[in-house]
Amino acid sequence: MIIRYMNPENLIHENEQIDELGRGLRIIQKKQGFKYGTDSVLLAKYILMSEGILPAKFRTGSMHCADFGTGTGILPLLLSRKEGFTHLSGLELQGEYAEMARRSVALNDLSSRITIVEGDIKSAASVFGKASMQLVVTNPPYKRAGAGIHSDLESEAIARHEIYCNLEDVIQNAAAVLEPGGAFFMIHRPERLADAIETMRRYKLEPKR
Repeated sequence: MIIRYMNPENLIHENEQIDELGRGLRIIQKKQGFKYGTDSVLLAKYILMSEGILPAKFRTGSMHCADFGTGTGILPLLLSRKEGFTHLSGLELQGEYAEMARRSVALNDLSSRITIVEGDIKSAASVFGKASMQLVVTNPPYKRAGAGIHSDLESEAIARHEIYCNLEDVIQNAAAVLEPGGAFFMIHRPERLADAIETMRRYKLEPKR
């Protein structure tokens, strides 16, 4: 993949920085505010290593993927390394982060393959259409609303706690936008494993690994 950088001065705003992702990719992030974490990197690596359990369309080079709660756009950027992902769509509730993620996409000259949409996970079927995706990925808020310590930064609190969506919202809407035979990848905390499996089965997403 050949990536042509745009002039960062035209894309970076105050209180922002450009970080290297490796293999020629870069990302714009807040100096103070929510940043992507190790979990997103681990999830992307797991997806890229799991080609054998993905739909056949992936192996023939045609895959449309949605990332629920894309934040900085880290997952679509990392997954763009795989040519089999024809198009990647990131859905983000927080307008400021959706706009910043779009600039990261432009910085890497990936606008033809990655689209960042400002919107609510609970409206994913309306945004993308039912049965429109072969793959849905997500690094959702882990903690129930009111549980644990809330960050004073609103963006971090929204990313870490189920304030605007919960585990069922994520799974229900993933099931709605996936076409039959599609794959759903999610990273979450071990203590929520039973909740995740029970909810996935309720919406006809059969856990495999």
